Amino acid sequence: MHDKLDPALEAPLKQFYLFTGGKAIEMNDISMARRAWERMATEARADLPPIDGVIVEDRLVPGPAGAPEVRLRIYRPVGATGMMPTVFWIRGGGLIMGWLEQDDRPSRLLSLAANCVVVAVEYRWAPEHPFPAPVEDCYAGLKWLSNHAGDVGVDNSRIVIAGESGGGAVCGSLAYFVRDRAEFGVILQMLICPQLDDRDALPDPTCDQWFVTYPPRSCWVGWNAYLNQEPGASEVPLYSVPARVSDLRGLAPACILVSDLDIFCKASVAYAGRLIEANVPVELHVYPRAYHGFQLFAPESSVSKRYFSDRIYALQRAFNG
Repeated sequence: MHDKLDPALEAPLKQFYLFTGGKAIEMNDISMARRAWERMATEARADLPPIDGVIVEDRLVPGPAGAPEVRLRIYRPVGATGMMPTVFWIRGGGLIMGWLEQDDRPSRLLSLAANCVVVAVEYRWAPEHPFPAPVEDCYAGLKWLSNHAGDVGVDNSRIVIAGESGGGAVCGSLAYFVRDRAEFGVILQMLICPQLDDRDALPDPTCDQWFVTYPPRSCWVGWNAYLNQEPGASEVPLYSVPARVSDLRGLAPACILVSDLDIFCKASVAYAGRLIEANVPVELHVYPRAYHGFQLFAPESSVSKRYFSDRIYALQRAFNG
């Protein structure tokens, strides 16, 4: 194991390597990567106890113009009354894979821990549907939620958007859509180990290239599919890559959580700095000696417990103004 790694994170990583044959999941064959990801996620949660105390409802809502409907999965604590604060959740998957069910358990836990409604959105993935389709799907779902908040017991003045990994890229872009279209508002954008910059996919001789779960070559495949062009080009579609947008003024406040051995650490810290320069309130957490997705691999480790606490406290501060 790498000498920088928190020892508490080693055993789950070894299990991951047993599943993958000693390496990170390769994404060069996207269809194969999707099957491997689904199989791994299914096996990982097979023996876990059920999470009680949450009511779950699926809804199909209008999608973007000319596009299919968008599926939302709504989680609400049993016995909750009145208009609840809400996390609009955007799953990860490197921009090319993932599905609602992979985050069913975390969504239930989040709903209970933060005493809020969680609305998970199913969005289309690349390369079949490159940018802006995934962000437009999320925008359509979020717009429906804001406009029909009363129907599902949601306080539309207390909606947080949150995304993890590739979902962090979509969430970051969604924040620009919300700002510029000005049809509704959100009180926080929570970016978790976010994939903010396509240039992370390019070799960097100045940094440690040891990325145990999500290496640059996999990042390259995701961005290439999502952008429909090679990562690192001189120009990218507006708002497709959050870190390459020039004007950050007026965005929703941000909470960014990332680990220091994550390929996305440098870009996350740099993005936080740019948000501060643009007078956008920012909360930044960098977790030492941890890899991408550590909180999913080792939820009982002390560093993961700090992450979960930081996330809940950030939500509570946002919900309570």
